[in-house]
Amino acid sequence: MAGMRSNNGVPCAALMAAALSSSMAGVGAIAAPVSASAARAVAPAAVMGNDQQTALNGIMAIENATEAIAEGEKTGVSATQAAATAVARWPSVRAGFVRIGASATELAKVDAAIAALGRDVTTRHDLRRDANEVTGFIAPLFARAGDRVPADVHELDYLGRSVTLDVAVGDWARARHDGESLRDRWNAVRGAVRTRRNGMNAAMSFDRAVSSIERAIAARNVDATRAAASGIGNGVDALEKVFA
Repeated sequence: MAGMRSNNGVPCAALMAAALSSSMAGVGAIAAPVSASAARAVAPAAVMGNDQQTALNGIMAIENATEAIAEGEKTGVSATQAAATAVARWPSVRAGFVRIGASATELAKVDAAIAALGRDVTTRHDLRRDANEVTGFIAPLFARAGDRVPADVHELDYLGRSVTLDVAVGDWARARHDGESLRDRWNAVRGAVRTRRNGMNAAMSFDRAVSSIERAIAARNVDATRAAASGIGNGVDALEKVFA
């Protein structure tokens, strides 16, 4: 479910470095612990609705950018630019989630993932992996922003991509762990999927996708695992439509 992004030109290296430095300073400035009372403050319903929509729009933009990197749709300078954009956007998005009551623990996990991604903008050490980790840690925030798609579905998408990255470096232990986590997340949301309109067909299809990736991981078959992970991504697209 990677978001589409247009490439409107690449800023010069000096401007990108300056923008990244400024945005990362912002992350550091806002990463201080938030008191429980402040984090859970309840706004009036109308204000909360507007703030939730703003927060949802912001987190979707970050997800779109980081998914495109994690899935390999953006590479090279295009990927670096997308990562810098996600890092720069996080401080304002984070502030929005504080307003709607996101916990300090949830936000601290994203802070760390965004910081790792920011370092990759200059080092390009593990850009795809760290971009995918951002998608995993922001998954719970969608529910906080009122998204109808359950957080478990967002996590299924993250885990499918993670398996692809695992086998690319021959890390079958992590692939097995991610496969087990994928099964757990699917078991957690499967019942809710089945009760939705057209949910039975989507659930049966995803049952097959999960079984397929489990078999491929157990066999340590790289090509089969990559194909099965692609099937997980397609299955997530179908699950999202069930909740639309």
